[in-house]
Amino acid sequence: MSASSFRPDSRRPGDALTRRGFVIGASSLGAAAIVAGREAIAQDASPAASPEASVGAPSASPVAGGGPSLFDSDEHRMVMTFNVAHASDLEAWEERKHVVLQILQQNRPLLVGTQETLKVQLDFFEENLPDYDYVGISRQGNTEDEYNAILFDTTRATVEESGTFWLSENPSEPGSMLPGEGHPRIATWGRFAIAGHPDPVYMVNTHLSFEEGAVERQLEILLEGIAPIMESGAEVLLTADFNRPRHTHVWQAFQAAGFHDAWQVAETHAGPPTTFHGWEGLEAQGGFEQDVVADDADYRIDWVLHHPGSTSPISRPLVVNVVTDHDGDIYPSDHFPVALMSTGTPDFAVDGLTVTPAAVVAHDQLTAEANVTNNGETGTAEVTLYVDRVPVATQWPVLQAGESRAVTFDHRLYAPGEHEVSIQLLAPMVVTVEGVPAKPVFLGLEAEPYINPGDVIPLVARVQNQGSFEATTDVDFYVDDALVDTAAVTIPPGETREVGFVHGFEESGAYAVTVGSIAMEISVMEPLGAQWRFSRGDDPAWAEPDFDDTAWSTVELPVSWEEHDDYTEDYIYGWYRQQVTIPAEWEGRPVRLLVGQIDDADKTFVNGELVGETGGFPDDEAGFSSEWNTVRAYDLAPELIAYGAENTIAVWIYDDLGGGGIHNGPLGMLPLDEDALEED
Repeated sequence: MSASSFRPDSRRPGDALTRRGFVIGASSLGAAAIVAGREAIAQDASPAASPEASVGAPSASPVAGGGPSLFDSDEHRMVMTFNVAHASDLEAWEERKHVVLQILQQNRPLLVGTQETLKVQLDFFEENLPDYDYVGISRQGNTEDEYNAILFDTTRATVEESGTFWLSENPSEPGSMLPGEGHPRIATWGRFAIAGHPDPVYMVNTHLSFEEGAVERQLEILLEGIAPIMESGAEVLLTADFNRPRHTHVWQAFQAAGFHDAWQVAETHAGPPTTFHGWEGLEAQGGFEQDVVADDADYRIDWVLHHPGSTSPISRPLVVNVVTDHDGDIYPSDHFPVALMSTGTPDFAVDGLTVTPAAVVAHDQLTAEANVTNNGETGTAEVTLYVDRVPVATQWPVLQAGESRAVTFDHRLYAPGEHEVSIQLLAPMVVTVEGVPAKPVFLGLEAEPYINPGDVIPLVARVQNQGSFEATTDVDFYVDDALVDTAAVTIPPGETREVGFVHGFEESGAYAVTVGSIAMEISVMEPLGAQWRFSRGDDPAWAEPDFDDTAWSTVELPVSWEEHDDYTEDYIYGWYRQQVTIPAEWEGRPVRLLVGQIDDADKTFVNGELVGETGGFPDDEAGFSSEWNTVRAYDLAPELIAYGAENTIAVWIYDDLGGGGIHNGPLGMLPLDEDALEED
């Protein structure tokens, strides 16, 4: 891959990728609340006799106070958190692994906390990063499941002790998990001796639950587990995918325990204030399809936290960087890695400016590129793009001593006329912009797609002015082609605004909603009952409506089958069944059945007939494929349905690794228009 084809995205600090939503409730979880579980963890906390990994939480001897922080050094020292997205889809991993590798090679972090890492990915790192090793074991204690491995640069760091403990009531039991959790959650830790640094440094790496019911206890166990090293006065780094933004109770708990977010300790912030992008890169607008966002639209769910211990205050300016590097439309992961770094004493020279094309139409992309050479020690360069001598974007590449690299900016101009474009205030090049009229363009629409009758929801559209002059436009909101409301919005050239509406849906059904030019479907569903019958096994006869399932266990969904049935093996099958009455007043209309998110693949039957399948079973012609986070929506023809009577739903599931079963909603049904299936 040529240097010119690999382009870090540039964005000014503070350029937000925003998402409308709600602030989740905060709760206090300070040291006084961290009491349960300490005895259990302490039993497993004996130090390892060698650098070999241990099972259990760390212990620590007191360290002398007043020493320098790891980051108070003339050397380049970077600590990174990187959810690399597990490689269960090996074909997709093969396409993106070169981008992961290039990020690690170019940034050369000292320590990297990885999440969702599989053994095939760790083997790739070992093969292609000869100076790096890792500590940690998988959450099942085997080589098939996910690791929270810590990578470290062996030329600068030596592991003195390491281990893994489980965020469960049995912290030393591989595979153990809390009630309400679909997967085991682990914390991997290491004590490292750093070249040129007098004191040991601890690194802790974890991946917290989505589930609110589980995360409170996970926090207690995690903070109790690492309490000995925090009390020792040692410097502690904690990296994680926290599955939550800051200002939530999780973030507040770490603040109360004495940790500082990298955003607090760094003077320079590079990259967008969002880390989860769902494979959409910088087009993503801030995270999950759930109402969990911070009140400042900051949606960083991947953090680097720093606990100074008894070290002296950091005197050097630090940089935190959300690394958005990609290769065209190939991103390394569905998360951006986050790096906190200090730098050495570099000596940067910038030359070779090119800007193309020399003439553009407003909103068309231009590319500016310059060559950066480091004639000093390894360090972080601050490279800025200027338009008419005003800084508009900055990148912070890490360059090794003697390294030279092309730094590329993609940018759009809107104001008509001639503009001077430069990098680092080199002699500018002139770009001529042809102006165009105001041009509002709708970029996206966000709303909860699955709701119940009577729910009132917000709908928020984003609209950008891609013209050269201020745009004022009326934004219309339609439901099933009927105009409901209109709002006016004014947008300066090149900027984006949000327009929101609130609407209630009284009756079940599928509604076509449109805001501006963006349309989506809202499914207003009658909920299915929470109670289902469940059995382990893979007998196809269990799809039949007259099968007697009374001997099966009764479970409440949605939740993983690890939780409701302690079904923790891998490569397994299971069945769910439920009797549901489809309203008589829906007679003659097709019905959409929603059976939630299923881990990994399913075949769903109604009254003994296969109505849909998502993902692939191992013995299917195309082989296994996982669709663990895809909502199953299957449309039932009227001739299949017994209206006003009981209908048998049977869901056959195959689970490969990790969690399994119907782990998340929506679970419901809704009537469709009589001609809906004909239109399909």
